[in-house]
Amino acid sequence: MKFRRLISLLIIAAILIAFFTNPKEVDFNRFIQPAAGRASSPPLVEYESKLIYSNATVTYFNPVSEQGKGWLRPAKKNISAYLAGSGALITSGTF
Repeated sequence: MKFRRLISLLIIAAILIAFFTNPKEVDFNRFIQPAAGRASSPPLVEYESKLIYSNATVTYFNPVSEQGKGWLRPAKKNISAYLAGSGALITSGTF
């Protein structure tokens, strides 16, 4: 019985820690600022905040000139999850 109570308390503590350390959009933008500064155009950041974690999709664009007109085409799209509490950026794919 004590083992179950201990495990339950650890799970509740982990959820509370994740809830109170969930990063804001400003924190994520500050986190990707060095990579965004090297790009030729600013990236498009789609940020979604959940209860205990946040998801961010970052799309980088390359300028392309066709027939004298300037266009922006997606160069790569990083789908990332910024984990609450750990400060770690986990990249789940580059397309």
